Amino acid sequence: MVPPHKIYMSESMLFQKSSRIFLSGFGLCCFFLSSLGVIHAQSKPTTRPTQLQSLSKRAKPVKTSAPLPKVSHNDKIYKAILQTQQLLKRVMWKHGRDPSNPWLLAHTLLVFGKTLTLPGGQLAVDRIVSGFLKFKKMKGVEVPYFPAGSSRVRIEPHPSMHLKTFLELGIPLSRKFKVGKRTVTLQQMLDGVYKLFPSNPHGRQIGTQAWRFFLLYGRRPKNNQAWAWMNGKGEQVVFIRQVLRMMKYLDKNTSFLRIMKSRGVKVIPKLKLRRQHIYGESCGGFHLIQAAARWMSHPSLKKRLTPLLHAQIELMYYRLGGEVRLYTQLFKKYQKHAAYRFIILLQQLKFLGHFLETIADLYHWGLHTPTKKQRKQIRDAVRLTVVTVMLLSRLGWFERLEQLKARSHQLYLDLLGDSAHTTHALILIRDTGLYTP
Repeated sequence: MVPPHKIYMSESMLFQKSSRIFLSGFGLCCFFLSSLGVIHAQSKPTTRPTQLQSLSKRAKPVKTSAPLPKVSHNDKIYKAILQTQQLLKRVMWKHGRDPSNPWLLAHTLLVFGKTLTLPGGQLAVDRIVSGFLKFKKMKGVEVPYFPAGSSRVRIEPHPSMHLKTFLELGIPLSRKFKVGKRTVTLQQMLDGVYKLFPSNPHGRQIGTQAWRFFLLYGRRPKNNQAWAWMNGKGEQVVFIRQVLRMMKYLDKNTSFLRIMKSRGVKVIPKLKLRRQHIYGESCGGFHLIQAAARWMSHPSLKKRLTPLLHAQIELMYYRLGGEVRLYTQLFKKYQKHAAYRFIILLQQLKFLGHFLETIADLYHWGLHTPTKKQRKQIRDAVRLTVVTVMLLSRLGWFERLEQLKARSHQLYLDLLGDSAHTTHALILIRDTGLYTP
């Protein structure tokens, strides 16, 4: 293995070489062009908006483009996607099958699917449920649930994350699991979500329920024709009201982006906005956006919420440019600080992986067909993702994951979790025409 000091010394040369190979001529991917001295300056503000109107009122309808072009297997980007997938799959297969870490197993399931097995041969889904599912009594009824866990051992830090993953993977509700001497089905776990759902989430509590909002799309309790039920505390949950409250919450927490966009701000000051607005949500708010977008497609809400969906899509593309330019500036500023450069690459991987994953989801749900201009932006994002992964690999971070785990467990989990989301995004996007010119 290459010694760390030699890796750091050669980083600048590799950085420039990579940018020339993959990103020459692509304006959006300015991150790697920073090594050549090309930095996008922040534009001067335009006229200040007179009032903070709702995104759903301000948004203009987005014209859908013609059907996407077919993917060519000879396309260099297609081949680069395959190579990047293979690299990340090897990493996740080696490090992501830890039976003591259900959070990590859930992310690895996104990469390999429901048939993923652990080193001993046990299915990962069985290990997650049999090893970590708990029960608690609510009004005399035993309700299955996953505890949040600790910072060291994450079990389910995002409520109902595991159930959402299982349902996305196509595991049937009749599937049975052994938990000690008990047998529990996926349907019973779903029934438990109705019992656990809070009656009146507000503020940040809305964002933490994003995974539950997503998995409950189009679902209701048995023998219930209304979007309302009694939870385990005996409180009434008017679910459709909570869904609309989630939309309002998302609108409110992204309105600052609309203002910056209207002022012509090219670099989003993400560091100054840390833990504020949409940046206060997990993974930059992308899981909240995915949950909201899923419900925006529901027949009973689609007509009313289509303008809000279009507004959120516009802001995602704005964030793509604004955040990449920020990473450009930070990378140039901390060229001589290897640890900071790793953090910047990691944050960029997190953003790009979740951005591409969300765009692919919207396309597969029939909610977004990108225009030619947007396809170019997606193509640039894919290129930049490939180079980001390549740099992390060439600089030895994947090889030194065990050392990273000993020094910073949080960064270790972040790198593996974001690698999983990036792989999942590339799998979703690979055979579509979303990145075709």
